[in-house]
Parts: sequence; C-alpha cells; structure tokens
Amino acid sequence: MQGPSVFTKFFKAVRRICALLLMTHLVIPVQGEPVVACGSAGESLACTCRFRYVSCRLGDLTEVPTGMRDDTITLELWGNKITSIPKTAFVNLTRLYSIDLSRNKISSVEVGAFDWQADSLYQLSLNNNELETLSVGVFRNLSKFSFLDLDDNSISSLSVGLFRGLPKLVSISLNGNRISSLPVGIFADLPLSELKLARNKIKNIDNILPALPSELSSLDLKGNGLGNLRAAVFSELPKLESLKLEANEMDSLPKNLFLGLDKLSVLRLDHNMFVELNRSSFGSHPLLKRLSFANNSINVSKKLWEIGVDCTCEWKPVYDCPEFSWFDSIVTCLHQVVLVKIERAKKFKTNKSIGGHN
Repeated sequence: MQGPSVFTKFFKAVRRICALLLMTHLVIPVQGEPVVACGSAGESLACTCRFRYVSCRLGDLTEVPTGMRDDTITLELWGNKITSIPKTAFVNLTRLYSIDLSRNKISSVEVGAFDWQADSLYQLSLNNNELETLSVGVFRNLSKFSFLDLDDNSISSLSVGLFRGLPKLVSISLNGNRISSLPVGIFADLPLSELKLARNKIKNIDNILPALPSELSSLDLKGNGLGNLRAAVFSELPKLESLKLEANEMDSLPKNLFLGLDKLSVLRLDHNMFVELNRSSFGSHPLLKRLSFANNSINVSKKLWEIGVDCTCEWKPVYDCPEFSWFDSIVTCLHQVVLVKIERAKKFKTNKSIGGHN
C-alpha cells in the first residue's frame, strides 16, 4: 500500500521542481509591469536573446521591454502594439547599433529617447506606425546615425532642426506620408545622398526643390501626382544617379527636362500617360543604363520611326525591343520598357537560350 503513496509524493515533488525551474528560466510578465526581455536563460515569453541580439517581434508588447544586456547591439521590436517611446526606453543600452520599431502603433517619440545611443546607433526603423510629427531634438547627438526609415506614417510636416547635428545621415525614407512641402534648411549640413518621398502629397515640385541638397544621388518621387515638369527642373541636383518619377500623371516631356543630370544612370517613368517619346526630352546621358516607361500608352508607330527608332528585334514576340539611336547602342523593350546596355542585353538573351526558354 505504501508503494503508490511514495510514487505519488515523488511525482508531485518532480512537478514542483520542474515548475521552479521553468519560473527561473522564463520571465513571465505581470499585468501592469514592464516585460523583462531576457531572463537568466537568455529569453522570456516575449523575447529571444542571443549574445548581443534581442528579438521581441510579432508579439503583444505595448511598451519597450526591460532587462536587456547592456552590450546589446541589435534590437527587434517590430510587429507589436507599442504606442510611444519614452526617454527611458533604451537607458544604459550604449552599444545599440540597430533598432527596429516598425509595424507598431507608435504616435510619439520623446526627446531623449536615443540619448544613450549617441555613439552607437547606425540605423533606426520607425516605418508603419502612427507618427504625425517628430519633435526637434529627438535625434540629437547621434554621431553615427546613417539610415532612417519613416515610411508609411502620417507625417505632414518636418521642422527645421529635426536633423541637425547628424554628420553621418545619408539616407532618409519618407515614403507613404502626407508631406506636400519641405522647409528650406531641413536637410542643411547633412551628407544626404538618398531621399525617398514616394506616395506623398507633393503636387508642386517647387514646394520641395529649394530644400533638396545638391549632393543627392538618389531621389524617389513616384506616386505624388506632380503632373508635367518644366525643362531643366532638376539641374540643381547634378549628382543624381537615380530618379524615380513613376505614377505622376505626366503626359509629356519638355525639351531638355533632364538637362544637367550627366551622372544619371537610372530613370523610371512608368505608370504615367505618355503616348510618344521625343529625343530632345532626354539630351545626352552617357552613364544611363536603365530607362523604364512601363504601363504608359506608347505605341510602336511611324511617330517612333520618325525619331530614329528601329523596331526590329530578334527577341520578338517575347519582347518588343526597338533601338533608340540617340542613346548609343542601348536597347529598350516597350512592354517592360527598360533600357540596358546592348552587351548586357545579349548576355541576357544567351542566358535565356541556355535555360531552354523560347
């Protein structure tokens, strides 16, 4: 009779020990208290902690967790329900290199939130949140800060001084916001080379041009409804290598529209309303490698023949690739209208033949 009783007591004891071990290895959040990201075993119910990497993605966090190692380099908090970033959010995390706060419900970031990362923060993702504005000083003193993603928020304006004192900031992405204009001086003293302003509310190009730094090499303005542009409108941006103007309700290209863009290598004009091309619109662009007119209403017709288009192409019927003589041995495909160097076009054709495609 004692056998089963002893076994029962032993089984209960094992259960208690297992429960205690579980509690010491997993940090279970208590309602009303901040979640601790990394317990003694290096993880919690909300986060995974490996060496200097902390991932708390796709959870139900409503605030930034605590309990991360001071030497954490990468922090992923995307896909949660965080609503604000207080100035105490990243205290003591002086080595944070990358912070991903995308796909939350963040509507405010307190000035001082990134002060502890003054000498470490390199990239910050705040895209897909509910930000309407950012206070001057929120990015203060970030000496190594280089990449900022603010896509798909509700930002309508930027205050001069917001990006002051950021000597390494080279890329800002503001796609999918509500910006209609930019104040002069907003990018002053920045080494900015890439600016993304797609899918905003910029209807007049002159509302942003005076604010754009002359050092820009990449500018994305697609999906703004800019309409037709005047000649030489981008001449103050001589270092542009990539210009994206898709979906801007453009139906004509004036003579010398792209005058002064001698370094241009990528030009995208897809999803507009062009019906014909004019060689005078382009001028000479010796470095141009890719030009796209996809999803316009351009037809291979006598009008194209009249401006020097050769509509014969070995790739038919897969592609329709007339040669534009004024681009010097560059081939385009009107259905996917992409200009590429002829050598690259031949290489592509060879690869397709090897792969057995028709």
